[in-house]
Amino acid sequence: MEAYRLRNEQPYTLDPNFTLKQTYELMPQSEYESLLRTGDLTWANFETSYPQAKGIFVVSRAGLNAARDEALVTIGYYCGDLCSEGGMFWMVKEDSVWKVKQQFAAWMS
Repeated sequence: MEAYRLRNEQPYTLDPNFTLKQTYELMPQSEYESLLRTGDLTWANFETSYPQAKGIFVVSRAGLNAARDEALVTIGYYCGDLCSEGGMFWMVKEDSVWKVKQQFAAWMS
């Protein structure tokens, strides 16, 4: 937990090097905050700016153990004003592949 807390004290910019089946676009934190996190702005602002998008994933940095074979990560998914969920994932590296060992749901709307 301490490694997770320390790694996430400061913002971090991801590089677009994910291998996914779907296309994706990384959104700068400042744009995310201006579209979704400020006072009177709503999900409609996001839909107007990104009409092809199905939603937004927000991902923390991984807090790794000393052996670097276990990690804690939080992930949130937003798909509308009352459509979201998120939680913490305990991941373990087995045979060079990261696998989710346990998921802790934290919130849902």
